[in-house]
Amino acid sequence: MIANLYMITTKSGPEVHMEFFIPGPPYPKHKVGNRKDEAEKWSGSIILCTKDLPKVRGPCVMRIDYQLPPDRFTLGSPYGSDLDNLTKRLLDSLSSTILEDVDSKDGCICKIEIGKIAASDPETIGTRVAVEPIYELDKNERFLYFAYGSNMHYARLEDRVKSLEKMCVAYLPGYRLRTNKQSDDGSGKANIEQSRLNSDVVWGVVWSITKSDRCKLDKAEGYYENRHNSHYKPIGVIVFDEDGLSWKALTYIACEGRTSSADLPIYNWYYQYLIRGASGNNLPLKSQAMISRFQKIEDLDIQRNNENMKIADIWP
Repeated sequence: MIANLYMITTKSGPEVHMEFFIPGPPYPKHKVGNRKDEAEKWSGSIILCTKDLPKVRGPCVMRIDYQLPPDRFTLGSPYGSDLDNLTKRLLDSLSSTILEDVDSKDGCICKIEIGKIAASDPETIGTRVAVEPIYELDKNERFLYFAYGSNMHYARLEDRVKSLEKMCVAYLPGYRLRTNKQSDDGSGKANIEQSRLNSDVVWGVVWSITKSDRCKLDKAEGYYENRHNSHYKPIGVIVFDEDGLSWKALTYIACEGRTSSADLPIYNWYYQYLIRGASGNNLPLKSQAMISRFQKIEDLDIQRNNENMKIADIWP
């Protein structure tokens, strides 16, 4: 096997880009007849060639180029072996090696390009594969957090947790943005409410945060595990970025008994976190307009108002 690996280091860790070559004639998934043993041998060759390569950890783009023996191009099949069954066997084998640890195995491939040619030299018969991650995340060290409220504002969230990296702007379908979360002081805070309507979406920001900072985020959101007095609780969601790629993230939703049936007015400083976070992250104008219509009131606690306005004025 010939394998080329190169890495790009980001705040969330190294991204591994791979190119490797699997020698030998590729065979379809459901090959029968006197070449069935050869087909199974090719599966074994794929596993042998890739078992020591780095694991794919997130969504990726894959390019596959088959260099087929000339005898695969016949009068009955002048364009060579069909690509779908060749690729089925390849991906099934990779699911036990480089795709073994990623969610949904070969479902992590968001874009795939496949081609085939006749090999002019027997020594070049084989399969060349390139894997390029769309993003990578060390699941042992970091997690993804979808912020839709004041934590869209970088300085606001950075004041709470220090290990931030912005991944993308994304939307959560089937939910509405509300200000019906009741604070202890009577003002409103952002919350999401499930509507199950495809036309309803909540836009926000996906952040990457170290797992060691998870307790700080829980505290900021008023979540206390195994206690009845939490303000928000964490839930898992699937959100989609502007390119239509999916992201599995954590977000927070108001606990039962902490909400009002109607939206509540929000403090002006809290509104600044929302609108500046939305505009600074280039959320869709429709989303910004919806935020601008929330009812706002002055915070009579001057110190709290000034402290929060000072943070809201910071934008990296």
